[in-house]
Amino acid sequence: MACAARWTSLLLAVLLARPLYLLATPAGQQSPQKVGEYVPGLMRWIADHYAITELYRRGESEKALELLAGRSIGEQRQTVERILGVLEVRLKTVEQVSSASSGRVDASQRRSGVPLAQPDQQKAADTAPASKGGDDPEFRWNVPATNVAGALHMEAALLAYLRDDASAAREIGEQIKIAEGFFEFYERHGGRPTESRRWQLALGLTAMADGRFGWAATILDDACARFPADNALHLACGSIHETIAMMPANVASEIRRVHVIRQLEDNPLTEEDESKPGRFRGSLNALGEAKSARDDRLEGAARAFDRVLASDPTDAEARLRAAHVRMLQKNDKAAAALLEPIVAATPAPPLRTAYLARLFLGEVHARQRHTARAATLFEEAVTLVPSGQSAHIALLKLARTTGNQEQATAALHRMVRAPGQPDDPWIGYRFGQFWVPDRLLAELRAGAQTQ
Repeated sequence: MACAARWTSLLLAVLLARPLYLLATPAGQQSPQKVGEYVPGLMRWIADHYAITELYRRGESEKALELLAGRSIGEQRQTVERILGVLEVRLKTVEQVSSASSGRVDASQRRSGVPLAQPDQQKAADTAPASKGGDDPEFRWNVPATNVAGALHMEAALLAYLRDDASAAREIGEQIKIAEGFFEFYERHGGRPTESRRWQLALGLTAMADGRFGWAATILDDACARFPADNALHLACGSIHETIAMMPANVASEIRRVHVIRQLEDNPLTEEDESKPGRFRGSLNALGEAKSARDDRLEGAARAFDRVLASDPTDAEARLRAAHVRMLQKNDKAAAALLEPIVAATPAPPLRTAYLARLFLGEVHARQRHTARAATLFEEAVTLVPSGQSAHIALLKLARTTGNQEQATAALHRMVRAPGQPDDPWIGYRFGQFWVPDRLLAELRAGAQTQ
């Protein structure tokens, strides 16, 4: 019985110490396409990649990213495929040995009736030290290192975004894919979830906070498709679609639409205009396409916010933005139903939320000719944020709409005398949850670099 246990331990030690390319490559196979093929240059890349990952784990992020950038994205992808391939082989081999050992131990127990202690082979495989396997660089890699490597490549995606050159678009996508490969491997073999979705949220929100809305939409849409149950991602996705629908290009298209309509009123389309492309038809088609695209954006934003609220009705940011989308869709009744609970909430929500809720609800009532209620809400907004220029302008506009020139003049004078700080919360509204990414990135880095 003791002899069997010793033979099992010895066999496990031999398998762990044997170079992985020998384990992975059946006899007689020398194709470089095989996962286990020994390729000197590639083995060097694997060793370098581990060293770079270790630098990042120790907090030397700048140096690690500089060294990683020295490899082309193709070389990085090939290296990572090899790393994950040999780790997969290694874990399967240890699992097979563990299973065989368990069978022998069970037989011994049945014969003797005395339980035998077993080593934790899986843990040994996950955390095998660099000294195992001699100089074989593949043995430096283990399951926990793949989680750190995933974070490293997310950082590389962020660096590519900040670089913003001709190759940035491709590299961002490639680095996220590589990171996802590491994270997926870690989740399968490490038994714990990774921070993949939060990394992608941080990337998307960083782009949105920078005003690079195209980048933000690309990153966040892909992340929302990958993680359909993540509320924070759907809030961000809804925010970017709402913002794009509000962009100046859409305002310009509305101005062009009015201009075209006025032209058509003076010069109605004739049968000849109807039968072939004319000066108005092209404009009308373009305007129709622009309006359709804007409507699609708003519908997408509404779906995202509704999904968040279905999961968490107390999410004030999702409620606020869902209401604003309804306002843009001219659905004032739905907007008011979403905003009234925020305005009436006790305790009051954060200052930004309370201000914007009153600003939006005041606009809804102003459009419905509920002048007194609108004025009250705008006054409350000014009280909350005296520097809030949007609320001052809303009061001025409301007074002019009702023909009260005296109130309009007073509102103008009060706006001129208002303090300049803090910034009007409406100014930052289109940049999404701009206060989140810096803090989130700091948390993610700290988590990856303390493993």
